[in-house]
Amino acid sequence: MPPQTTFVKNKYIMSINTLKTVLTTCIVALGATTHAQDANAQSASFTPCAATEYSSYLKSKNIGQTTTQFESWLAPKLSETATLRSGQSTNQVVSLPVVIHIIHDGDEVGISENIPDARILSQLQVLNEDFRRIQGTPGYVEGNAGTDMEIEFCLAQQDPDGNPTTGITRHNLGKASWNSMEAVDEEMKPATAWDPTRYINIWVCRFGGQLAQVGGYAYFPEGSGLDGLDEAVSTASIDGLAMSFKAFGTSDVFPAASYFPEADKGRSASHEMGHYFGLRHIWGDENSCSATDFCDDTPAVSGVHTSCTPADTCPDSEGADQIENHMDYTPDACKSIFTAGQKARMWTVLQNSPRRTSLLTSNGCQAPTAGVNGHSLNSNGTKLYPNPVNDELHITAGSALPQSAYVVYNILGAAVLNGSINAGTDAVIDTTKLTQGVYIVTITAQNQSRSLRFIKE
Repeated sequence: MPPQTTFVKNKYIMSINTLKTVLTTCIVALGATTHAQDANAQSASFTPCAATEYSSYLKSKNIGQTTTQFESWLAPKLSETATLRSGQSTNQVVSLPVVIHIIHDGDEVGISENIPDARILSQLQVLNEDFRRIQGTPGYVEGNAGTDMEIEFCLAQQDPDGNPTTGITRHNLGKASWNSMEAVDEEMKPATAWDPTRYINIWVCRFGGQLAQVGGYAYFPEGSGLDGLDEAVSTASIDGLAMSFKAFGTSDVFPAASYFPEADKGRSASHEMGHYFGLRHIWGDENSCSATDFCDDTPAVSGVHTSCTPADTCPDSEGADQIENHMDYTPDACKSIFTAGQKARMWTVLQNSPRRTSLLTSNGCQAPTAGVNGHSLNSNGTKLYPNPVNDELHITAGSALPQSAYVVYNILGAAVLNGSINAGTDAVIDTTKLTQGVYIVTITAQNQSRSLRFIKE
């Protein structure tokens, strides 16, 4: 009998007894042609998405759902969702809470896979740029087929027990690397997962062994009420994104870090988040022009692309290959769009799929209601006050610390203020130009970083 699953900090145990799981059907393009002449071509060893092996592993444990089952469930709901949203005068932008679990083996913050908060926030920034197609960012290219997904992401502001949190957790699980999906699913995820009906879990770790060159993989959404799945095993504890730390964050914001050369702009997480909301690869996971990703506005392609070289592999079909689509295998530098058809799939999944639709009513993006007058970072005496703040925010650096640096980020992960703090003195931050909302200030000293949340009234 499968083990029971405890969601960390959630005070309840969720019995695992019903599977309606579909898993990401990424195809590892080991046989794809590499365009060596292209400066943005991928190295032969890099695998953007490793869910082919993941799917095989889970199927060996009698966990799985066919493409036909899921697409038959989804198809009629696509038209229902389109009708519903077309009847709204203004479509609502939703903000969904994410919790980012940093898995390490004892390294100090900022060392190796125990990546610093600033790098994590740079990834959140890219997710929001890509999903919102924000002008003036790499997620927006004038004149292309991209569209605003009207989905954005916040770091969770309260944990499952209602306590304040930065939305970043750090766990020393004593492994130098995670070499198999079995270890990830049976050890890492259940030990750290937050309730997936309220949070999007993202795990960031060091992959090793057969996973060493993998960017990441994601858990595909479920259809509800599907035939033939009543006796299968639910795997809620593994729902979310599993990411290599080398494919997390962007060198545009945080350059002093180790990245896969092909995945240094944060687009691996955008790709996997697409899978999390039901998107398939634009080549339909088959090397054929007749394959489909079930989106009419992504042109037919005959297989994966591993470089930014323009191509038209299905000349008898309308449109050139959409190498800029986030759901291709092109390097991060190429990618910039989700299409309207992909948006329709995402929203249909978001409004109908278990553990997706419940995110719409989660309070994870909301700060706890109880106010606080100050936060002590640790015993060195560093404090942040007043909180909430109107005009001036004070940061006092402890006397045991040398000069510190601080960066203030908004809830979308964009840096809005920065400065320095002398040991034992106050830094006074003018917050008059900040809009009302929740912000995170990250303080860095001696290769350590700590983050605190404050509210601007």
